[in-house]
Amino acid sequence: ADVGGGLLRRVLVLLALVGCSLAGKDYYRILGVPRSASPQLLKKAYRKLSMKWHPDKNPDKKEAAQKKFVEISQAYQVLSDPKLKARYDRYGEEGVNEGGGGGQQGGRQQGPNPFDMFSSFFGGGGGGGGEEDPTKVFVGQLPMDITEDEIRQIFATYGAVTEVKIIDGKPIGTQKCAFVGYESDAGAKTAVQVLHDVYKFRLDAPKAIRVEFVRGRPRGGDDAGRWGGGGGGWDGGSSWQPPPADQKKVFAGNLPMDIREDEVRTIFGTYGTITDVTIIDGKPPGSNKCAFVSYDADQGAATAIQVLNNVYKFRADSAQPIRVAYTKGGG
Repeated sequence: ADVGGGLLRRVLVLLALVGCSLAGKDYYRILGVPRSASPQLLKKAYRKLSMKWHPDKNPDKKEAAQKKFVEISQAYQVLSDPKLKARYDRYGEEGVNEGGGGGQQGGRQQGPNPFDMFSSFFGGGGGGGGEEDPTKVFVGQLPMDITEDEIRQIFATYGAVTEVKIIDGKPIGTQKCAFVGYESDAGAKTAVQVLHDVYKFRLDAPKAIRVEFVRGRPRGGDDAGRWGGGGGGWDGGSSWQPPPADQKKVFAGNLPMDIREDEVRTIFGTYGTITDVTIIDGKPPGSNKCAFVSYDADQGAATAIQVLNNVYKFRADSAQPIRVAYTKGGG
């Protein structure tokens, strides 16, 4: 009886091992979701884990991170595809590899490159519609020495920023990219509208930064005329005033009472070399400050008006954005 019992136990153990081998990787465990996970939950899990384990975010353990990153990508690819998910649920990993028959060596080799899938998911382009996450933007063409504080300072102008993730751009070593999350879609919309193809973190940068909604949400589109009321923002050029005699000097109004010259230089200096800043009392006195900002070239003044007028706030709790206009004419 003991011999028979021992043989039975060995057979059961062997069957269990075979079952584990057939089952392969547990994609649900890899993504940390239940088998009943909705498409939205799968996307949320992939977004979080792929960002966490991207090799560029783990320079001290790049090899281990890349292995984990690939596993996460494989898991999401399968579970986000209804047909592959059904096959996986029935046959396990081997069933997905061979369409239900099993037997492919070396694990799953099919499907998109994990890094291409990551770029498509976050950086625009890929399928899945354009309305995936209206509160998050992708920022490209950042300088290699960009810091999180710099990004927060600029992007927080347009709304409360909840997260900033900086990663390597392509080709690696030439630029950085970032993902910026806002509390509401209004902040993301304004950042795209104001900064895309205009703002530079470094004056000597060859190109302005790219700012786009993740998953290729349209830039502007039908909303292009909604910004800045009757004269601000980026709605077909309504912020451009008729050029005055002095096209290098702008007036900035609705500034906070505690505004400092270095703050004005930091923001306005993004668009050109500043030669002078003069801060004065606004009207009525004690309610706000104004400033005159002079550039060494016409383009700096013109760009500052287009980008900042009726959009930018030096303080998040300001009642109104600043006014930026030429010092003469230009109503």
